Amino acid sequence: MSRLARYTAVVAATLTLLLLLWQFREVILLFLLSLFVAAAVRPFIYKLAQHRFSWAQAILVVYLSGLLLAVVLIYSLGPAFTDELREIGNKAAIAYEVTHPRWAEGPLWQQAIASRLPNAPQLVQLLTSDSEAMARILFGVAQNLVTVLAGLVLILVFSVYWSIDQTRFERLWLSLLPADRRTWARNVWHTIEAGVGTYIRSELIQAVLAFLLLGLGYSLLGLSYPLTLALLGGLAWLIPLIGAAFIIVPVLLVGLVNGWLLAGTAVIYTLIVLLALERVIEPRIFRQRRYIPILVILTLFVMAQLLGIVGLILAPTIAAALQILFNALLTLREQQVRAVVNVAELQARLDQIQTSYSQREQPIPPEIESMIARLQRLLQQAENPAPISES
Repeated sequence: MSRLARYTAVVAATLTLLLLLWQFREVILLFLLSLFVAAAVRPFIYKLAQHRFSWAQAILVVYLSGLLLAVVLIYSLGPAFTDELREIGNKAAIAYEVTHPRWAEGPLWQQAIASRLPNAPQLVQLLTSDSEAMARILFGVAQNLVTVLAGLVLILVFSVYWSIDQTRFERLWLSLLPADRRTWARNVWHTIEAGVGTYIRSELIQAVLAFLLLGLGYSLLGLSYPLTLALLGGLAWLIPLIGAAFIIVPVLLVGLVNGWLLAGTAVIYTLIVLLALERVIEPRIFRQRRYIPILVILTLFVMAQLLGIVGLILAPTIAAALQILFNALLTLREQQVRAVVNVAELQARLDQIQTSYSQREQPIPPEIESMIARLQRLLQQAENPAPISES
């Protein structure tokens, strides 16, 4: 009965923990993102701290430099990006107005689609007649924008906090573990942090390179909306396995407006850039072992279900952290197995020595007897180690 009660308590605690994680998933997401940002910028802080900067000054310089770079990019590219979006909206409206009557008189499958969609005047009337619905839509967009901006501010603030108070934070969560596991847990934490930071820096550098190369190539090819397509390409690079489709399809559709030749050339150029980043640039930036594809795929499914497109972007980083943790657990298990085997071998040899001396007629010398007793105590301690304080 007591065993059943324990199993019931464990199941109930697990379900409660999963429920709490689901209810507070947004807070957990902000927490993870802040840790990711702190891990990505920490090497830059270390380098500045080694060149006559205090730790606080190095943190201030790194974060202010990042903010300044973001402001410069938004200020320089924002107007052009806004103009492209406005032009895309205008042309989409004109294309809809022209295409709907054609499809209404086209093949059966086009007629089926057109019959379920309002024509251009009806669409305009639908959007403008219900002012309350339009106000709700605009309010929802504004609310989402404010939520995103607030989330970015919280991520930045938490990241600065982790960078400043890293040692105290580590001591806090390590104190929850048994004393004999704290050193190992701290080493695993540092390994995860270093691996995740390296992965994030690698992906961000490649995303920026994809944006620059694609934007330059699309402009030289004369492709419409080069800035918007290049931005989609940079974001698509952050999504593994299926990210290429997020840029290939829009490039193909935009290129087809000016003919098959431009569309094919743009698609080929996009594939060349993505393959060059994958085969040439990434091995030189991210020198660590590639992560298990099946783990990345499973993480993609879970994160996409939970967070949508944001989950797709975060999934590879979480998969990298999980694989580093799994490798550390496997390494610990192998070390424990080797330690047990070594202790067993030593105990067998010590037994042989004791048996050999017991078969002799002469008594065991006192120094040998004392050494055997000390070895026996050491082996017993190795089999049942006592908790040790954190080093």
